[in-house]
Amino acid sequence: MPAQNPASSKSQQGLQFTLNAKMICISEAKMNKTYTAVVKQEDGWWLGWVEEVPGVNCQEKTRKELIETLKVTLREALEFQSQ
Repeated sequence: MPAQNPASSKSQQGLQFTLNAKMICISEAKMNKTYTAVVKQEDGWWLGWVEEVPGVNCQEKTRKELIETLKVTLREALEFQSQ
């Protein structure tokens, strides 16, 4: 899969995602905080985790599915922590 442009970004419900080949930087605008997701492919699976939030780790068959799952899992973890 070709590397993403490091400057490319997507916004979703207050979280800003900047993608590149191996890292995803996730910024939360309202809290001015940035999270780093590490993604890699191993044995046919895409694995990823957010370094700053324990427990946010995912595994999917495609990179696209992994990124979506990381977004959802991070958002849920942040919501849970704020309660």
